[in-house]
Amino acid sequence: MRPLKKAQQQNLIISKEYYTEHELMKMLENKEIWYLDDDINFRCDCDILNIRNQIFRINIEDLENAIKEIKVVLNEYGYYENVAVTKNGKVYHVEL
Repeated sequence: MRPLKKAQQQNLIISKEYYTEHELMKMLENKEIWYLDDDINFRCDCDILNIRNQIFRINIEDLENAIKEIKVVLNEYGYYENVAVTKNGKVYHVEL
């Protein structure tokens, strides 16, 4: 068997345990991250009640924050974590 089509990743899920609610709100205000609401619409608004229950994403090929590389790094506590680095140097903690 051969695959009919190769899958291509379009976005990454942000690891919320590395960010405070304030940091997530700031990233939403700057439209760095987004989420899908119940009607499957792209949302970047800032409602504190939605922060706790939403899955936040970042686009891989965003024009302003294009992801340069995705890598595994060793943090200061001795644990490995997945990070995405943008072309302008900003680092996001992501889930794969």
